[in-house]
Order: sequence, then structure tokens, then C-alpha cells
Amino acid sequence: MTGYAREDEVASAADLESGSPPYSSTTTSTSLRNKSKKYTSAIARWIKGPVPPETLKIKPIFPDIQAIPIRILDNLCPKKRTKIIAWLLACAIWITAFVLVVHYSYFTGEEMMLGCSTNLWWVLCPTINTEKGI
Repeated sequence: MTGYAREDEVASAADLESGSPPYSSTTTSTSLRNKSKKYTSAIARWIKGPVPPETLKIKPIFPDIQAIPIRILDNLCPKKRTKIIAWLLACAIWITAFVLVVHYSYFTGEEMMLGCSTNLWWVLCPTINTEKGI
């Protein structure tokens, strides 16, 4: 067979001599159009979401315990401005800690090899290892 015939089709001798494919190109393009339309409509339905729309609600396991940080924040920072200042302060502390660790690890002058069973704190604080006899 030539490269035109599919396994499930049988080409006639006249088709093979004329060089035309044994199946029409309109059938192939129509089936491709149907498949692409099917997939695009399925994607569109998925994007639109369920009918009717559902509001997702998270039910906490321990609602009283999980609300403690929010209550502490509301008691310590009752105004929006104080909450923003507290958030900026927390970000500044986190960035400072990150920069200090990166700075220390970059300017120590020696390479630190971390294996699968080690972590950065054991490598940075070798006195902990010697105190415990590890």
C-alpha cells in the first residue's frame, strides 16, 4: 500500500494508479473540525463552571483554635493602619533574616555540602553537632 491508505481501508487499483488518496480530504478535515469543536466546547463548559454556581465554603476542623491568630491580631492592632504597620514589620523581619542567612552562606569562604540527611542549620552551627556528640 502507499502512504495514503489507513490500515482499516482498502484502496482500489484505480485509486493507487491515479495517485489520489483512497479517502477524501473533506472527511478528514470534517472529523478534525468536529474533534476540535468538541474539545473547545468542553473547555468552555469547564471555564464557565457549574450551573447553578456554587459558593465554596471551608469548614474548619477546630474553628475556635484556628481563629486565635485573628483574634490576637484584632486585639493588638484594632485599626487598619496598625495592621498594615504590623504586616510591614513582619515582612521586614523576614527579609532581614533571609538576607543574613544568604550573606553568611555567601561570604564564609568555604563551600557547604548539604546531603540528603542534613539541613542548613546543622552545617551553619557545628557547635550543636559537637555538643551532642554527633
